[in-house]
Amino acid sequence: MLLLSTAQNLTLTAEDIKHLQYDEVHGIGSHTSSEATLGLARTWLNRCRRKHSSCKPLSSKEEFLPARLIDTEPRQRSEWRLRITAKHKDEPATYMTLSHRWGTVPFLNLTTKNIRELEAGHPLSALEKTFREAVEIVRRLGERFLWIDSLCIVQDSLRDWQEQSAAMRDIYTHSVCNIAATGAADSHGGCYFERNVSDILPCTIPKNSQGSPSIDFAVVSMDLWTDDIERAPLNQRGWVLQERLLAPRTLHFAAQQIFWECNEMNACEMYPKELPSTYFLEDRQPSIRCHHPLFSANAGKPDENFGRQTSSAQDPYMFWGRIVYAYSHCRLTRSEDKLAAASGLASQLQQMTKDNYYAGLWSKDLAGQLLWSVVGCAQADGSASRRPEPYRAPTWSWASVDGIIKTNDLPFDGSFGKPLFDVLDIRTVPLTGDVTGQISKGAYLRIKGVLTKASIVCGPGGVTRLKIGRIDSDIVFRLDTRSGESFSDLSCVPIGHYMLPPYQDRPSIQGLILHRSEVEGHSYIRLGTFRVESRAHCQELGLEFEGDESLGSYPADSAQRSITIL
Repeated sequence: MLLLSTAQNLTLTAEDIKHLQYDEVHGIGSHTSSEATLGLARTWLNRCRRKHSSCKPLSSKEEFLPARLIDTEPRQRSEWRLRITAKHKDEPATYMTLSHRWGTVPFLNLTTKNIRELEAGHPLSALEKTFREAVEIVRRLGERFLWIDSLCIVQDSLRDWQEQSAAMRDIYTHSVCNIAATGAADSHGGCYFERNVSDILPCTIPKNSQGSPSIDFAVVSMDLWTDDIERAPLNQRGWVLQERLLAPRTLHFAAQQIFWECNEMNACEMYPKELPSTYFLEDRQPSIRCHHPLFSANAGKPDENFGRQTSSAQDPYMFWGRIVYAYSHCRLTRSEDKLAAASGLASQLQQMTKDNYYAGLWSKDLAGQLLWSVVGCAQADGSASRRPEPYRAPTWSWASVDGIIKTNDLPFDGSFGKPLFDVLDIRTVPLTGDVTGQISKGAYLRIKGVLTKASIVCGPGGVTRLKIGRIDSDIVFRLDTRSGESFSDLSCVPIGHYMLPPYQDRPSIQGLILHRSEVEGHSYIRLGTFRVESRAHCQELGLEFEGDESLGSYPADSAQRSITIL
């Protein structure tokens, strides 16, 4: 059998083709609630739990349990009950989690007023469709307990919300499996969907040529994973990204079929054995999971050598950049949740690297971390990027901007690049006990560097350009928001210098565009980034070079000063 695709430059190999097992998919029903579909889900789950070593839960001295769970097997199967786990310490339990899109239609939440009522028992029929079907899925997969944020976090208690949001990393990493209502727009959309079976099976076209054997052609969509998972309603939400990454395995209930995702395998009903690797090529929209060691069972065992590596597969900071990029495409109902909704991921990376975390940035890679930029001054929906109120992060943090964030991938580690500043002080104040969560107003970064006067000017035809000192050409720059074009009191500070082979004749400097704060006159706020790429420009900004292939450096008497960025 040959597999064809309408996408250009993509082919499936014989190794890929073997994953299409028609004898296994013939049992697909016209509804994703069918026994054939759930039977396949049980097969995936059982196989993963038995055989996938990197999908095993993190080892710990004490078994973790969330503060509350939903008991799907009370005395009456027509009911569910809220379980306060502190009252059942001697009863071991495993649990599943649910990822769902809240939407705008009201639904049942846990509050201080109804907690006792829900603990006593509540009719299953009174739950919204997504929650009701999630309870059924847990039962059919052989489990008993389920965690749902809206029913296990007291929604009218800020203190409880802060405590539970700080525990998200543990909640999802210790779950048996995350059930994702991937195809539903809100809690009323459900997990189960009716479908036309012929729409999800490959279209087989027989070909008979005179004098040659019969060949079957199977036409498949090469955007299957991208369309059904990456672009699905659920995965456009900010909170869901960390839920998907932290869980050891996720069972997606998409609009057409179910999908499986874990650290060792991706599969679906069309490809029950495994999705071909062709679906996850780097030049396509890749799965953000990417089987990264950060999210495997070994993540609880820090490696002293785990740091800047040559590829994103081994480099936690480059992978963090991919997370930030994906996260910046997602939406949040509450703008102030920007740091909180990524707190679990940051906590996981912090455990791995033992690095200090400051409002979305990492200390050991601070030069590279500071050089994020906003693509096209735009958000994922095409609207203009902005720094919203209320305050949620300092301007030197990507978390201060609603926009598509592209991080810097160049390591300033001394080999081909190096930092051009010294950190004097850096401060963020956590709003709660969660050091990777929300922060209070007042964060700052104080560095020692070279500050040069700059201006943004409008040239012929309305073309905007940046001028730094006497440099008025060949400067590449990106503003964080377009509102920065109206500022006149600007300065630039170099952050990193690099000389990448085979372009030693074109040394470069990247840095920040700053504007003097109108509130605190001796401080600055960030407006964007700049880059210059010539030896003459680097020298104009103060660097001296000992040889043609050596990195430049500031002379001992260079005019460096203390710079505070808010």
